[in-house]
Amino acid sequence: MYYGTNLMMGLASGSFFSIFFCGFYIFVLIILLICMVCWFFMLIDILNRNENKFGTTIKKDAKIIWLLIVLLIGLPGALAYYIVVYRKYPKD
Repeated sequence: MYYGTNLMMGLASGSFFSIFFCGFYIFVLIILLICMVCWFFMLIDILNRNENKFGTTIKKDAKIIWLLIVLLIGLPGALAYYIVVYRKYPKD
């Protein structure tokens, strides 16, 4: 009887940790999915934005420069684009 009790407690504690880590991985996946969606929306905004709406003195190449920044740097580049261009200069 004592052996069966230890076995059941071991299964119960093991299932708690497996549920905890499964929940943690689902949380991380949701955060990564949100980051990818934000990155994708910034790429779409760069491609659809008029070249005069980037708020820089370099009107001709601003779209290409921001596109390269967001593509090569990833999420930090998308956040920089959001702060520097997207919030300050609405698309209209």
